[in-house]
Amino acid sequence: MAKKKAINEMFCFIASDDEGEGICGISTPIGFMPMVAADKERVDSLMEFAQSISNEGNMKISLVKFEKRTLLETIEPTGGINDHAKSNLH
Repeated sequence: MAKKKAINEMFCFIASDDEGEGICGISTPIGFMPMVAADKERVDSLMEFAQSISNEGNMKISLVKFEKRTLLETIEPTGGINDHAKSNLH
């Protein structure tokens, strides 16, 4: 199996208007998905959605790139699924 490279950059589609900025997102069969990507292929797959959001909302959408990786915390498995996570699996 080929080793996957580390995520060292992120791309994000941001909508802006007079109220400020917000991360764009799309509705999927399993819920809301923020429009963020870690590679060019994913960015390309989201571009059509960004244009639709811009057209329908009559707002500017910016594609931004974040390049600095800072590890804030690592969450380790505790051996089981907690009650909150179980309730979200349905």
